[in-house]
Amino acid sequence: MPNICKAPDVPQVTITADGQKLNIPATPIRFTNQNGYADQIRYQVYGPLKANTKLELKADVPGVKYEVSPIVEGRATIKATYKGQTKIFLIN
Repeated sequence: MPNICKAPDVPQVTITADGQKLNIPATPIRFTNQNGYADQIRYQVYGPLKANTKLELKADVPGVKYEVSPIVEGRATIKATYKGQTKIFLIN
């Protein structure tokens, strides 16, 4: 029987700000000399954030752990981890 490679499970996540769904781009932030991001795990998400905005992340599979930073000056960060792999969503 031949070895069959199975594609890894990649959870799809939804981020909401006060119940309003935010648009997550399909591709991460690309490397530039200015940003130095060579790891391809950061996504720029735009959304209206106020000091009291409630941010939520939902995944289509169980087991996704996430951390939401405090909102500071209209910006926040969500780190989502699944099976040891992390994606970072920079929201402003």
